[in-house]
Amino acid sequence: ANLKEKFPELTTAVWMVNDTITNIAKGEIREIFFGPGFIEEEILGYKFQISPGSFFQTNSRQTAVLYQAAIDLAEITKEDTVLDLYCGAGTIGICASAHAGLVVGIELEAEAVASAVANAKINRIENCHFHAGAVRKILKEPQFDGVKFDPVFVDPPRAGLHPKALKRILEISPKRLIYISCNPSTFARDAADLVAGGYRFEKVTPFDMFPHTMHVELIARFDKI
Repeated sequence: ANLKEKFPELTTAVWMVNDTITNIAKGEIREIFFGPGFIEEEILGYKFQISPGSFFQTNSRQTAVLYQAAIDLAEITKEDTVLDLYCGAGTIGICASAHAGLVVGIELEAEAVASAVANAKINRIENCHFHAGAVRKILKEPQFDGVKFDPVFVDPPRAGLHPKALKRILEISPKRLIYISCNPSTFARDAADLVAGGYRFEKVTPFDMFPHTMHVELIARFDKI
């Protein structure tokens, strides 16, 4: 009640507890104080419901700039089947869907995938399909046998790409890979592995998502040699 009185613009408040030592921003215990338990954002004309368990960029205005730059860099066509790895609530895939023939999103967190499916329905998008599970496991399922993914978007956590996920990406061998990173050091590690795996490092652009801090987001494009 005090929060609502002091900040009348608040639409919901959720209390979460995480009693483990981890850098993951989610809680095992969750209680909704008031409101629906999610917030709504609009990015590039698309509406998104964001739950506490699904990843979403915190700087919404700059997120639109970031995602538009990533989509432009990918040069998507209607002939393309886009793969969106670490897709979270489906933001990148949904924003790219109008340019693509099909979008497949994969995310470890089941709650985030549920949000992605809901967001696709909210925006009346039918060419996006989202799957819950580890990247390295989902892509081995029979339904993806013979599917040519290109381009591939990756937006991993600060730890970067899991080695097995990177190995699977190299096996998929897309012509274009768009890497969105919030950690330049792990990006540099993965970039070296991608170059060693037969990719040319085409371009990198930094984005200031967190003003007055040392942190920077970046987008890079890798092309198959």
